[in-house]
Amino acid sequence: MRNLPASSAAKLLAPEGPLKEPVNAKSGMTHAASREFIRNHFEEFVTRKNVEIGNVNFAPNFVDHGVDVPLGTPPGPARSNTSPEC
Repeated sequence: MRNLPASSAAKLLAPEGPLKEPVNAKSGMTHAASREFIRNHFEEFVTRKNVEIGNVNFAPNFVDHGVDVPLGTPPGPARSNTSPEC
């Protein structure tokens, strides 16, 4: 809060202390946690070519809606666990 004017910094503080970051009801994560999750997934999957990260990060009923997904592909992370083409 050093870079904020005093009036702006005061608005961020509740009487009992700093406001907590809101949690997304659907994901159960804060915005910061979501960013970290995505950064980590990208780092593991794309940079390190760790295709097994899909088994950790994708739900068993995950549906890939990419334009290159063949019709009739069953749900699940298996198809997404192929090497990324970057």
